[in-house]
Amino acid sequence: VKHAKLAEGVEQAMTDKKYVGNFDTQQIEPCYPPIIQSGGNYALKFSVSSDKNAMHFGAIVCCMGVRYKNYCSNICRTFMVNPPEKMQQNYELLLELFDKLINTLKAGIKLCDIYEEVYKLLKNKNPSLTDKLTKAVGFGMGIEFRESALLIGPKTTTTAKKGQVFNVNLGFSDITNESASDAGSKKYALFIGDTVVVNEDQPATILTASSKKKLKNVGVFLKDDDEDGEGEEEETKENTSQLLGRGKRTAILDSKLR
Repeated sequence: VKHAKLAEGVEQAMTDKKYVGNFDTQQIEPCYPPIIQSGGNYALKFSVSSDKNAMHFGAIVCCMGVRYKNYCSNICRTFMVNPPEKMQQNYELLLELFDKLINTLKAGIKLCDIYEEVYKLLKNKNPSLTDKLTKAVGFGMGIEFRESALLIGPKTTTTAKKGQVFNVNLGFSDITNESASDAGSKKYALFIGDTVVVNEDQPATILTASSKKKLKNVGVFLKDDDEDGEGEEEETKENTSQLLGRGKRTAILDSKLR
């Protein structure tokens, strides 16, 4: 499936009652055309378009922004197929940085200080990735999709206020996959983002938390049938049925750290 074609299908689903339930479909519209990227071609920003390349089963970055009753929301996820150990480690680190960001984003804190806390943690954990981190880790949003005065970056001295809505998003780009077996896997990116609301004395509340982003939720391992014994075949079917529905015979397994 080509990225652009899949993105078109996602946009059409935004106003399908099957997916949006009781929400007024007349009040729903995209903030931007959905973005799907894979195969070594990544740009971790919202001004890009999904290209016409076919999806590559490696790191798949997906971003979608939806406006409801004139107010914006946004979510970003990275799905991984057969991620090598190093990619798993980098993704787990990204989740750790995300948690630091959410826990620091409170009323009265300068946005530049929030960015600095995230950057310091990354520098302490893995300094080789500091130049791979996105230049900002979020922005204020509301009727405007992106409030430039509320950028969570190194130069913004504005303080966060209770009740403000932010899209927190951060990622690593242009990472080399040393175990790559094909050209599309040599470079990859990781990107996650959620819509949150600022609180007074506690971490920001994630409004898009129903879409989980732990490794076990976004990672899939493919396994050769001949590698498994007869006893594991039934377990594989059960795991698979949750993802693809019963009757689908495949060797896709839920991702688990080994």
